[in-house]
Amino acid sequence: MKNNQNDISIGEFENLFRKEHVRLTQHACNLVRDPEVARDIVQEVFYKLWKTKDRVNFHDNISGYLFKATTNGALNYLKSPKRVLHVAVEKAVEKKTADHSDHLEYNELERSVRAAIDRLPSKCRVIYLLSRHEDMKNHEIAEHLDISVKTVENQMTIALKKLREFLEHYLIEFLVLLLALSYVIWSFLQGI
Repeated sequence: MKNNQNDISIGEFENLFRKEHVRLTQHACNLVRDPEVARDIVQEVFYKLWKTKDRVNFHDNISGYLFKATTNGALNYLKSPKRVLHVAVEKAVEKKTADHSDHLEYNELERSVRAAIDRLPSKCRVIYLLSRHEDMKNHEIAEHLDISVKTVENQMTIALKKLREFLEHYLIEFLVLLLALSYVIWSFLQGI
């Protein structure tokens, strides 16, 4: 039996968990790039919510609260020393298991892009991922992270500049390949 308007029954809490768990886990996974860690983050968010259920108003925007708590959990993970060790081990394993040329090149490019994103400062990275992977608009990101739209715009500018710097050699390779392909097509059309 509920004591006040903030109390929530176990059944109501389970329904909230079922309703929000998948969405929050996907969001966390987009930020931390590890499904297992994402599940742990979301589980911790719900655990803390249950522990403080008597102080939370479940009639307010509980979905927004959970989304923000998940983002904060992901940010905390990204800043943690455990994550640095995990990424180093993951990179070593990936290096050992590389396959054939085309597949290897694609994997290398994908790893380089992920590594470039991982090298962004944590707040910059979160803003970039919310924009590009969660399709959030600048004003939505600003509201979600409780920062100004100008800060979001500045962080996105920094993120894109740094990503261009980190991935510059791939852009040069792509341009050379594109020029070579253009020349082959031009030569072919000249022969027709």
